[in-house]
Amino acid sequence: MIHGADNEASEEIVPDSAHRVRLARFQDRDTIAKCVQALLTELGGPGPQFELQVAVGVAGQMAMDSRLGFGLIMENVPAAEVIGIAVVSQVSAVRASGHYGVLQELWVDPRYRSAQHGRWLLAAVDREARARGWPMIEVSLPLAGRPGAERLVAFYESVGFTPAGERRRKRLL
Repeated sequence: MIHGADNEASEEIVPDSAHRVRLARFQDRDTIAKCVQALLTELGGPGPQFELQVAVGVAGQMAMDSRLGFGLIMENVPAAEVIGIAVVSQVSAVRASGHYGVLQELWVDPRYRSAQHGRWLLAAVDREARARGWPMIEVSLPLAGRPGAERLVAFYESVGFTPAGERRRKRLL
């Protein structure tokens, strides 16, 4: 399980053992913002609502206050590089009788996408969400016709997300 962003116990080795997933720390805020910018660029943006420095600030806030959600960093340990991120916001909702998560961002470096890293990162998201007692995770998907939209929908459905209007939902508890 991934816990405690300030110690080595927060790390988790993924199945290929050269990579690990850990909770993002305050020092990772620039990295997270740059990875989000890379994702938005791949999707044909970023749009005018994205400001790199604001994204840096939000990533730092999330790392410091677990009530806002969490970020995960996937690293290639031998190469000492970040190869993926996930950012999940905590939502308070009456319908969930408490809190649940919204997967804001999931990005894996294109060089690592065919090696199951996205699935490993989502599995780590599920474990962290369960540890927080969240009953579900939701994700919004790009509109039909956007680059890779059908493939992205198929990916999320293959890991257990089901249709919920314009979102996909995965029940955890």
